[in-house]
Amino acid sequence: MIAARPLEPNFEQPTMPLLSQMMVSQTRELMDNAIGFRRWTHEHLVGREADPQTLIQYETVGKWTMRLLRMAQVSISDPEFPDKSLLRELELLIWQLNEQWEMLHPNRPDQNTEKLFAQVFTA
Repeated sequence: MIAARPLEPNFEQPTMPLLSQMMVSQTRELMDNAIGFRRWTHEHLVGREADPQTLIQYETVGKWTMRLLRMAQVSISDPEFPDKSLLRELELLIWQLNEQWEMLHPNRPDQNTEKLFAQVFTA
């Protein structure tokens, strides 16, 4: 029988304060990046006609930013998570990004929807 060796010889078992501190640190870094993305969006897209490549970049980065923020939100929503103020800050940032997304993506019916409305609601 071969004895199992730890992968990290200097690994110390993490403690809850260490894990909480790590989650707070990573969430704050993610939030800082998301705030930077909001600023970039405002500078390059809000009130401007953007080129298709910039729009593709915005769509891709925006979707992944929101996914990551929501994953962090789930983690720090745990009732035992020690920093409740971080959750409120994160929820505000998610709301702000959603509002910005809605502003840049107005709910316009596409051409197929307009054709269907015309067919269904003809007088």
